[in-house]
Amino acid sequence: MSSFAEEPRTRCVCGGQLTLAAPLRTRSHAWGQVSFRRCPLCQSWCQSPQLTPASLSLWYDSDQYQGSANMSGQFYANYIADEPARLKEAEFRYRRNIVKLLPSHGCILEIGCATGSLLSVIRRDGHAVAGIDLSERFANAAREVHQLPVVVGDFSTTGFPAASFDLILLYGTLSNLRDLPHRFHQIFQLLKPGGRLLANFPAADSLTAALYGRR
Repeated sequence: MSSFAEEPRTRCVCGGQLTLAAPLRTRSHAWGQVSFRRCPLCQSWCQSPQLTPASLSLWYDSDQYQGSANMSGQFYANYIADEPARLKEAEFRYRRNIVKLLPSHGCILEIGCATGSLLSVIRRDGHAVAGIDLSERFANAAREVHQLPVVVGDFSTTGFPAASFDLILLYGTLSNLRDLPHRFHQIFQLLKPGGRLLANFPAADSLTAALYGRR
């Protein structure tokens, strides 16, 4: 089994300094513990030290995270086998949140698209789509199951032309981005004039967090 590789993180996205004296919380995962320190300025909990990009990619690609026919993962029993249910969820999300934001025959990029279930629903409505994910297994599933143009890697190094997309989606991905101000600038460069970014994020004081509790 692999283990997490880490690198130092000394500042929160707000600029606050993360010192050893800051309050500490840890979460145990199959590959080891992940630590979070509380920013003294904005009170956000920040991963510190943070996982290296290579380690994060390997983690998302692993059975311990995704699950498989051979074992149940820590976050998903078998992510790829659940694709039929995920397509139903994607259809609901598209109709509720996304369709009203798109022009006719729009161009959409999803960063962190996993198996591409949401992109497949969007494409079925006549839009052009592209996806990117850190996991090779997810990208392969998106290509094989949905015939989607999904690439593996970090969106900032894939060479997407500027002003290419009407909508960029960041679902469950925001917490993976480093140096958020710089990354948002890069994302906005990829949007057409009037284009939109649609993202969600983990809110510790949300109803969902209250229902999940320590899970």
